Formats: sequence, structure tokens, C-alpha cells
Amino acid sequence: SFADNRACIEPLLQLERRARENRRGMWALRSYRVVSASDRDGLTQRTGQFGIVRGQIVAVARKGSRIFLNFDRDWRHDFTVLIAARNWKMFAGKGFDLESLRGRKVQVRGWLRQWNGPMIEIDHPEQIELLN
Repeated sequence: SFADNRACIEPLLQLERRARENRRGMWALRSYRVVSASDRDGLTQRTGQFGIVRGQIVAVARKGSRIFLNFDRDWRHDFTVLIAARNWKMFAGKGFDLESLRGRKVQVRGWLRQWNGPMIEIDHPEQIELLN
């Protein structure tokens, strides 16, 4: 999905979930498996690739025009999700109170890069799934 193309994301995510569970198509490949947020080495090896990361948000920090969702106490090395201010309204419109995500288990999708550890920048709410 893309921030400007989100119309059919819910049915697409449902189909993707089933394909992942049954390891069909590209979801059978190791490079498309869900990675734990605590697997820093695994995430670092996937820098520059699309990834789905699962973990629990330990801290939410607002710094200037950015919100950081940190998945460990060592924000300089842990997996982090970055959300720029220009995208906050889109999250609010979908009922996401970003600052109340502390303690929640989530699954995040996007392109992995390195910035004080592995990071995904998300720009639309469909990139983050709240888990039970």
C-alpha cells in the first residue's frame, strides 16, 4: 500500500495473512517472513528491503516534527518506527492515538533502513497493525 493508494488495503491484507499462514507464493520465502523487533541482526541484514516486523512498543517519543515508536529501551540501537508530522492527521483520521501505543503489540510493514538501529518510516496507518 501507499499513502496515496489505500482503497483496497483491507481485503489485500486479509489475503496476505492467509497466504503467509499457508506459506504460499512469495510468503513462503524466508525474506518475506515476519521478523521479531528484537532480532537486531536479522533486521540489519534486511536493510534496504521490505519487511514485516512484529513486537511490543516500549516507548513513544515526540521529538519536534516526528514521533518515534521504540521497541526497546535502547533507542540508539533498537528497532524504531518513525512517523513524520505531515502524516499524523491521517493516523488520527483512522482512530490511531499514536502517543497511546506504549505497551501495545503491533506488526509494522515497510522498507527497512538504518538510523540509530533498524528503522521503518511509515506514512499511512495501514502500515501498522494492532495485535491482540
